[in-house]
Amino acid sequence: MNFSIIRRALSEIRQQPLVGALSIFGTAFAVFLAMIVMMTSQVKSVPFAPESCRDNLFIGRYFHEAQIEGQSASSSGLSSAMARKIYGGLEGVDTIAFLMQPWEEETLVSNGSTSILLRHKLADGAFWSVFDHTFIAGRPYSDGAVESGIPEVVLTRSAAAELLGLSPDDALGRIIVMGDREATVVGIVEDHTPLASYAYGDIFGPYTAFPTLSQDGTWSPHFGATVVAIMAKPGTTAEQLKEQVKERYRRLEAELKPDNLRPIYHGGPMTLGEAVSTQGSNSEAEDTSWRTNLVIYLMLILVPAINLSSITNSRLRHRTSEIGVRRAFGAHRSRIFAELLAENFVVTLIGASIGLLLSFGIAWLCSDMLFHISDYGISATFSPLILINWPTVGFAVLIAFVLNILSTFIPAIHAARVNPVEAIAGRRS
Repeated sequence: MNFSIIRRALSEIRQQPLVGALSIFGTAFAVFLAMIVMMTSQVKSVPFAPESCRDNLFIGRYFHEAQIEGQSASSSGLSSAMARKIYGGLEGVDTIAFLMQPWEEETLVSNGSTSILLRHKLADGAFWSVFDHTFIAGRPYSDGAVESGIPEVVLTRSAAAELLGLSPDDALGRIIVMGDREATVVGIVEDHTPLASYAYGDIFGPYTAFPTLSQDGTWSPHFGATVVAIMAKPGTTAEQLKEQVKERYRRLEAELKPDNLRPIYHGGPMTLGEAVSTQGSNSEAEDTSWRTNLVIYLMLILVPAINLSSITNSRLRHRTSEIGVRRAFGAHRSRIFAELLAENFVVTLIGASIGLLLSFGIAWLCSDMLFHISDYGISATFSPLILINWPTVGFAVLIAFVLNILSTFIPAIHAARVNPVEAIAGRRS
């Protein structure tokens, strides 16, 4: 794109300020809406602390079994024993953590005189290797605490302040009561966003130390509240992990057959996109978010494109004589068509830039509302700045390009095909 095209585009905006402003505003609004949709979807999968491993993170969560002879079937979360049987020791895995996400995620925690509700996350020692929490005092609970069921806990900064009224360093070593056990505070981590759902918690402890809270194997040795967080090695694909798990299911089928049971495989371990989209413990693992987003994007692009096409047609009508003169002096239709597209792209790009900046500003100012952080009853610690990256900017440029093509293609063809004599005379066929 040369500078003469940019100058002509800017000159046209100055000559037709109202029409130019409508074109820019229409593009900005379409890009703004599309970017908001993209960001609210992207926040579920883009890596950020304490889930910086999201690009390589896979989730195992559910188990489904049915009678071989009979109609009965059961599906729910995994027990820790079944989780290890299905997902433990997979090849191509860097680290695997087993954590509990029970149905009741809040528990009453007391310092002896004050009791508050905190969201607990019970896990093994590998949890701290998979998820990158920032320690501001102390340490994680030890592997020995997990193996022996020793009640050591880690609090977030805000939980320590609310429960104990102490600074992070002073909170270390304090005794609290969680569930039915006394526990020692051994570490304090920085507050983090609940959007990192697998890493999120107010208080963390070994799942072996709090059996009444972990709900592991509560009504069957196969079912519980265990979630498997698998951090794969670079280069390991989802298909490679799924093939290994399918083989585990085949062996499990032979193992359960004497009990008149058969396991039903639903595509685990799930990618993060599949984990977000999958509804229920007996549903196939499938990432359907792109379909929903595609429909939304099409609506957000096509409707403005129709309106912008009318505006573009109006703008080009004012240039009929100019186009006629250029055609009379030998300008080819294809060149005029290409230049009109390029000029309109400049206008569209200005609108897209405004829409992009507006979307970032709204995401920053209204992050609590957009990302539903208030549902958790805490202050947001999520920064929308993590969504500002080259793919995001590229997506905005792509929308601008598509809008430009859809809104300018037909008007530009009509303008390029104008009869030079009629155009110069002020008429347009």
